[in-house]
Amino acid sequence: FGSQALAVSIYRFPNTDLTSLGAWEFAVTEGALRQAAKSSLTAMKPGVSEVFDRDRVPLRFIQDAGYEAEVDGILRIAESEHADLIVLGSRGLHGVAQLFLGSVSTGVLHHAAAPVLIVRGDGAPAGAEPFRKIMLASDGSPCAQRAAEAAVEMARKFGAALTVLNAYEDLA
Repeated sequence: FGSQALAVSIYRFPNTDLTSLGAWEFAVTEGALRQAAKSSLTAMKPGVSEVFDRDRVPLRFIQDAGYEAEVDGILRIAESEHADLIVLGSRGLHGVAQLFLGSVSTGVLHHAAAPVLIVRGDGAPAGAEPFRKIMLASDGSPCAQRAAEAAVEMARKFGAALTVLNAYEDLA
């Protein structure tokens, strides 16, 4: 699409009193945590770069670290970068894991100002594979109209079939 990509690595510092770590407290400093975040980004770069290099999409990396939740970091960076679309994966947490860990993708979905595309499952296109079939679920609302415009444009650009599902509440 002639776009540029931004890969963001967000490293969240633990919101815990480091004194609870006992003797390890002296080894776990903010500087050490920032270095761990930098090392993590360095290790991640080759795999992420390969995906974008293959399709000649310019890619820029941002490292972010702090005490806020991952959702807050993603939203802050999306706003500062004026993101038109936020794309993220979903691990599909359920039950107790989701209750205690929360869901970053759900948090971003509910609080982002920009549209959010959540990719989940083994059936999702990977690499250069285009979407072949896109489904638009619409309730006729103004938000659904904007979603329809985006779905039509994506179907056009991917050469994909577009199925439209209209769902209306029973007014009786």
